[in-house]
Amino acid sequence: MKKRPVKKIAVLLFVVICLSISLTALADKLVFVVPMMVTSKPADGAKAGVTDNASSFLQRICDIIKKKTGDDAECAVVNKPNDAMLSPANTKKYIQAIENKNYAAMYISGNDYYALTASGYDKTIPAVQISFKKKTADQICIYARSTDNIKTVQDLKGKTWAGSYYYMGTRYILYKNGVDMPLKKFFGKTVLEPDDFWVNSADMLVEGKTDAFTGALEEELMGRTRDTKKYAVVKPVLCVPYRSTHMIAFNKENMSKEKMVQIRNILLNAHKDKDFGTFQFIFTIIDGHFVPFDENAFKLSKEYVDTYTNRGWLKEQTAFIAGK
Repeated sequence: MKKRPVKKIAVLLFVVICLSISLTALADKLVFVVPMMVTSKPADGAKAGVTDNASSFLQRICDIIKKKTGDDAECAVVNKPNDAMLSPANTKKYIQAIENKNYAAMYISGNDYYALTASGYDKTIPAVQISFKKKTADQICIYARSTDNIKTVQDLKGKTWAGSYYYMGTRYILYKNGVDMPLKKFFGKTVLEPDDFWVNSADMLVEGKTDAFTGALEEELMGRTRDTKKYAVVKPVLCVPYRSTHMIAFNKENMSKEKMVQIRNILLNAHKDKDFGTFQFIFTIIDGHFVPFDENAFKLSKEYVDTYTNRGWLKEQTAFIAGK
């Protein structure tokens, strides 16, 4: 009779072990990738700027998903070379770099996502995107100092412009305002700034190193919070809608439909979820949150990518960044 409790404990331990093994087997390995364009390598000890910001943002999401689902979620940055979509061979190499991560989801801009799918890549499903100022369409703008009284496209002619990744975006703004020529012919001087994240470019403008730069509204909303007073002089001159906002797309081959639904619901309710407490400040700043994928906004990305592809601007941008 005295041995029964021991047997019961042994049986309970066996059940617990079996359950632990089952739960471990059920847990998914979820790798979220961030394809990022890195135009230059940071100096030793320097921060990687936008790359750090994006990977940190996604890592926090991964940590929360890991906590809420029990899945092994992690994030990884994939370098997107500037010429990734310039030729079929380059595109294939870029896609392979993404595939090598065995990813379950990717955090990507609307334009990059369209360019990827336009190349024939069809393994993903767009799930959610982030709204800014309650909109799913992002704008690209040329900025100048308010003290310079620059208000029109003609006021910009002959000025000094700095940038790299936003070369094509600048071409698009000018094109939409009746100007179609390489930036070196329109501006008096073009300065190659490898890291043209909004804050870095705004710093150059404030310091008088340039007269104009180009950036996206998404970045401006976050960038201004770093020093509102300092950047008060930085004003948008010309703006045009050019892409759907950043999105999260799921890999159909590495994520079950049930898992897609679960994670999509977690993200769509993030702005009301206490587990996303650290994000509430961000949601307030951008006046937005995760929303369902918007097909209409995505048409902006299609128009922009098709325009720069058909007019050869990617080749121009690649040559500019290469110093040619």
